Amino acid sequence: MYLTMKRLRLTLSLVMIIGVNLLFAQSNYSDYSYSQRDNLFYDSFNDNYNNWSTANGYMSGGVYKWTAPSTGTASALKLLHVDTSKDFEIEGKFKYVSGGKTTRLNSLIWGCESSGKKNYFGFTPDGSFRVSKYENGDYSAYQDWTKSTAISKYDWNKMTIRKVSGMMYFFINGTKVHSMSFKPFFGDYMGFQASTSATLHIDYIRVSYLTKNPSSYDYVSFSDRTNLFYDSFNNNDKDWSSGTSGKSSGYMTGGAYHWESKVESGYIVHKEVDIDETRDFEIETKIKYYSGKKNSGLMLVWGRNSATSDNYNMEFSANGKYWIGKYEDKSYDASKGWTESSSVNQYTYNKMTIRKVGSNYYYFFNEKLVHKAPFRATFGNQVGFLAPGNTAIRVDYLRVSYIGKKNDYEKEVIAYNTPPTITITEPSNVASRGFDVVEAKSVRVAGKATDSDGISKITVNGTVATVDSDGDFYAYVYLTSGNNNISVVATDNKMKVATKAFKLDYKEKEVVNPIAKGEKRLALVIGNASYSNAGTLKNPVNDARSMKTALEKLGFTVMKYENCSQTTMKRAIDDFGRQLVGYDVGLFFYAGHGLQVDGSNYLVPTDAKIQNEDEVEYDCVRADRIMAKMEGAETKTNLVVLDACRNNPFERSWNRSGGGKGLAFMNAPVGSLIAYATSPGNTASDGSGSNGLYTESLLSELDKPNVNIMEMFQKVRGKVIEKSGGKQVPWESTSLRGNFYFMKE
Repeated sequence: MYLTMKRLRLTLSLVMIIGVNLLFAQSNYSDYSYSQRDNLFYDSFNDNYNNWSTANGYMSGGVYKWTAPSTGTASALKLLHVDTSKDFEIEGKFKYVSGGKTTRLNSLIWGCESSGKKNYFGFTPDGSFRVSKYENGDYSAYQDWTKSTAISKYDWNKMTIRKVSGMMYFFINGTKVHSMSFKPFFGDYMGFQASTSATLHIDYIRVSYLTKNPSSYDYVSFSDRTNLFYDSFNNNDKDWSSGTSGKSSGYMTGGAYHWESKVESGYIVHKEVDIDETRDFEIETKIKYYSGKKNSGLMLVWGRNSATSDNYNMEFSANGKYWIGKYEDKSYDASKGWTESSSVNQYTYNKMTIRKVGSNYYYFFNEKLVHKAPFRATFGNQVGFLAPGNTAIRVDYLRVSYIGKKNDYEKEVIAYNTPPTITITEPSNVASRGFDVVEAKSVRVAGKATDSDGISKITVNGTVATVDSDGDFYAYVYLTSGNNNISVVATDNKMKVATKAFKLDYKEKEVVNPIAKGEKRLALVIGNASYSNAGTLKNPVNDARSMKTALEKLGFTVMKYENCSQTTMKRAIDDFGRQLVGYDVGLFFYAGHGLQVDGSNYLVPTDAKIQNEDEVEYDCVRADRIMAKMEGAETKTNLVVLDACRNNPFERSWNRSGGGKGLAFMNAPVGSLIAYATSPGNTASDGSGSNGLYTESLLSELDKPNVNIMEMFQKVRGKVIEKSGGKQVPWESTSLRGNFYFMKE
């Protein structure tokens, strides 16, 4: 009995010790460094890029100045989803300025509904804090009114909420003032609240995920990476191999590098990257199986010696297995032998990450740890890929980075690493006066970004822009009525960032002769003419420009794209589908190469390189993609016009000729019409004038008043037949539910 009681007391003591340790595990604000915060949201209030309310406040001098009315409190909220299964931190810096009662709370708000249940972490100007919630019409406290010397009564107060494992910790100016078990969020809004009549200044608000465990992919945040090498394969400015005749092949396609072995043995392609192995580093890429042997290893190679070919490698097969090890003295040595894993994708890209932290390697497939092993010095400085014998792979990007906290020398270097220079060329008035007034709801923002380190990425209001090798970029931005803040962010290859901000005032123009008052029309127009591997067509770009002008006169808001890569075409169609929701009429016009394979129609991007018709689905864009987006938007009327039936420029290199000529017939879904430049299976003329034969005829009939759409296309057909001497006969497939008029008086 004595021994049993003794064991019981010992067990209870251990439980108490463990509980106390858990409770105070985050007693230090400094437990997480800045580099261990991966920002989900950050606003320093230098401008109103995030569109905070101006009902009770304004931005000035890097501060958001917010005043509550005398009739009650005033809250400013932002919708932000936080994955609460992860560790996170919410932090804001506030200062009470004047007004109201010094005993009332000014609060950081989190995990709340927009106008319902809320959580509060607030301070009073007289030196108290409270952690509370509002639910079902009542306020209740997690931690009731408490005096604290951590509060600066009339200066800045940094309010921090930190969730680690199952606990929440609350800090004021770096001092922990409360802890409790995690409370599920009521909703996805966060922000702040000023008490009645009080003026509150906000210096910044930040929401971050916290990472500390090297075995977790989230251990390294974006800001912790200093790139030594980066290639997104949008072009071949880093001079990757095009292969050896008859043995291997390499080329860029759709933002990826296609690398193929055409013989029984595997072929390696590589670049030289000098890595200081005394430091922590990361090598990351995305590779997918394209064709060939499914049971052979698609390989990421690093630390390769050019003289001996000794290297380390991480590989996977298209049947869902992976292998990790090295090749030394002409033999392979496995650190982890072939292993079947659900972390390995068989038919899509696999993100492969090799991370050296301290004295260990950590290996990840698709951000999931699959192996850990002691670090070993590399054999050389080559990093690259191996395609197994008679197999092709595609690589989305390759990045080699140092990771972790930057030392003083690096800080100095980075400080003098000048950010990119951004010049805006479209809209045209932005460059001269910093703003513009526009009448199009979807606006093309274009310009040029230059940096001696090269440009890694450009975004326009969060949309990834299309960028060429010279830094010329463009993206389309959807505007709301009134003033719109536009932000262009350019990142160089050393992760230095520059921002160019301007304003666009969107004035909705009056719709000319709509079918019915208030009818909303949206069009996507694409013209592809300059093909990298198929020559140049004369008129598709002219066709697109002419259609844009004509459609805008008929009340359409028009999104126009020219000479699109596959990535740009798909993004344009997806953006069109999202914007089409709420419109009455949607129209898609395409001019350029189009082809069919096995009864399916494909639109051909300008970067397509199709050596065999089996590759069409990978290099082109399915025509039914646009139909699916239009159906998903639930538009009343959908119109698709395809001047896309020119001769197949790739067919000569194909092993068989089953692709046929022209486009295949497609049934039009209910409420839609599909118009072809020529009948199914036949080809169309590019035209001898400034427009294609079909588009020229369409433009001549489009704005005729009081002609329904079927009559209009009949007239177009007649003109095309006459001008082509009967060689080209346009065709339509329709399931329209009523008459449609482009112009009705």
